Amino acid sequence: MIPTDTTTGHAYVPSWRKDDEAAPRYFFRAAGVVERAQMEAELSGIFAAGRVFPFELISAFRNGLQALLSDDPEIDTLLELVETESRGETLSASDRQALIQARAVLAQHWPEYRELVAQQERRKEIAPIVVFRRFCIGWENVDAKWSLGKDKQVPEAVLAAIDPMEMIGAGNFGYGLIYGAADDRTFQQPSQSDADPSTSSSDMSRADGTSKANDGPATPALNSQAGSGASSTSGS
Repeated sequence: MIPTDTTTGHAYVPSWRKDDEAAPRYFFRAAGVVERAQMEAELSGIFAAGRVFPFELISAFRNGLQALLSDDPEIDTLLELVETESRGETLSASDRQALIQARAVLAQHWPEYRELVAQQERRKEIAPIVVFRRFCIGWENVDAKWSLGKDKQVPEAVLAAIDPMEMIGAGNFGYGLIYGAADDRTFQQPSQSDADPSTSSSDMSRADGTSKANDGPATPALNSQAGSGASSTSGS
């Protein structure tokens, strides 16, 4: 279920640092309906990284096969395999390899398919950062001073001080929070535990900035000592 409370903070801890007492904790809030649409508009417009739906890829795959391999006797088999895969049915290793090879050919030689793959890759890389900028409301144990720009988003200079892998993992967590854990996301996650917002359900912080988790210090209140780096948060 998509959260409707857009003020409460939800904590993310990188999965590879779960057992570290000094692990960073990034706090995210859920998005309102309009905020979610604004985020998608930014991705689609400014970054050309809108959603790529499975049916679009399948359609481009079909079109490419029919245009480039119309005389190949294997075309019907490939079309059947992609349909089988789209239904969630298990493919043999040889069938998977055949699809991988066909997609590699199309990505090189069929512009429609190539652009969709490129768009999907842009989204995978950019969407977590956009989410981080818009919906991260604070952090602890991070060597960066918490601040927001005039646009009420995390500034580029602050992002540059954050570990890139942590930022991508946290942004993916925030994306999952915005859409709900059941959302069919269109960019890959760094790990299974980082992909699933439900894995951090016990680490949610309250709207006033204090933490309900028992595995770390309470989140400091707004306007905590500037420059500490290790512990900075802000309310929404």
